[in-house]
Amino acid sequence: MTFSRHARTMARRSISSSPAICATISKMAASVPATPFHPNATSARWPGFPASRCASIEQLIDEGVLFRRQGSGTFVARRIEAPASTLSSFTSDARSRGEDTGVIWMVRSYAQPTEEEATALSISPAAKVARLGRVRLSSGEPLAIEHAVIPAEYLPDLSDLGDSLYEALGRNGFRPTAGTQRVRASRATPTEAGMLCVRQNSEVLRIERLTRMANGKAVEFTRSVYRGDRYDFVTELKQID
Repeated sequence: MTFSRHARTMARRSISSSPAICATISKMAASVPATPFHPNATSARWPGFPASRCASIEQLIDEGVLFRRQGSGTFVARRIEAPASTLSSFTSDARSRGEDTGVIWMVRSYAQPTEEEATALSISPAAKVARLGRVRLSSGEPLAIEHAVIPAEYLPDLSDLGDSLYEALGRNGFRPTAGTQRVRASRATPTEAGMLCVRQNSEVLRIERLTRMANGKAVEFTRSVYRGDRYDFVTELKQID
């Protein structure tokens, strides 16, 4: 599933084209460090630089081996192995890899849930929820788009929300402890491609997550779009006797 209609509308109001979105994301992410590509990737357009090498670098960027940050240069893009059987957050996963995280907010407000969201969270359609739409950055690179819906009673102060949603929920005593997650392959829409700085129709992973607290109450309903050129979701298998 893609973003909700509300989130898509907000994104379209703020930025109208994929190149513009990518330029904006790159500019906002430029202050976050990444690993440079050496020796000559950042000067691939210098006079005398072999055309074949320029083409090879462009191919590596298309394949996700390298990524280019506007105004900063070309950097190494490592594939990320994310645990598919452990309840963890984008922030904690990135920190475990020694990477700095960042967030670009699209939506951060209270609203009423859609019928689907209310059903998933087992709340009344008249209840208030926190609606959170954001681009997730790791070492300055946009890797995922997340749209989360949280019952407002579990997140009463949006100004207290930093990079990590789970840390904010934990401070209020509502951190999720279990959940279910569905992952499917898809293609990036023009808007998603712009936000993730990839080509339109690039491979992405669509993730729908519903988490619960220890008492069984649903606390988070999130739909995410992760870059398929950067992520492998790995599940540990055990023999069943």
